[in-house]
Amino acid sequence: MLLCMSTTCGKPDTILRFPLELLGSGAKGAASRWKKATFNLESSLKALKQQLRNQMRKKRQALTPSQRQQFSENIATRLFQSNDFQRAQHIALYHSLADEVSTTHIFKQACLLQKSCYFPIISTHGTLTFVKVDEATALIPGHYGILTPAQINQTIALEALDLVLFPLLAFDSAGNRLGMGGGYYDKTFAKVRSGQSPRLVGLAYDLQCVEDLPHSDLDIKLDEIITEKQIYRPA
Repeated sequence: MLLCMSTTCGKPDTILRFPLELLGSGAKGAASRWKKATFNLESSLKALKQQLRNQMRKKRQALTPSQRQQFSENIATRLFQSNDFQRAQHIALYHSLADEVSTTHIFKQACLLQKSCYFPIISTHGTLTFVKVDEATALIPGHYGILTPAQINQTIALEALDLVLFPLLAFDSAGNRLGMGGGYYDKTFAKVRSGQSPRLVGLAYDLQCVEDLPHSDLDIKLDEIITEKQIYRPA
């Protein structure tokens, strides 16, 4: 695994690598030292991510209900004005938590425009399956308390989706995203590359933006992130 830490990620594509001297001369010893160093880096990355999650949760929770409502409306307006939303016929989104950017208006508007909407459920393989929903669909609490479809009726293949809206806890201008830690979106969209269909778009408050987000090669990048202030489009 290649790891990118916050102190080395001034450029989006910078990857942290080990100097060859670390490996020494013996192949067996080199492998052992490499494994130990990699484990230490992975542990550091995991700790950094968890610390950032805690910080961002506190920042989101500090917003007043009126701020969340106003910011969510601004974000929805920016989304509705985008070509990605206007052209999309099959949209994957999620039922937002109380302190997240609200997706309620987005869902209702998509249904009003007769776009097909899909909510995620977690499969036994630890990836996401997207189930078709409408305003009459029964929902039940799933992982992290997120409401998900009570029954699996019609699903859709990833390549048939036009637009996927992502929840997140933090992001940077390079398109890196920090989720809740389950890795479900990363595993699901691992084979989707930036610029290809479907479009991967994050919804966030601007306060969730950080300068350099700790990440690894297992973390997928978003095509863009929409906040109440602007749309971030990685170069």
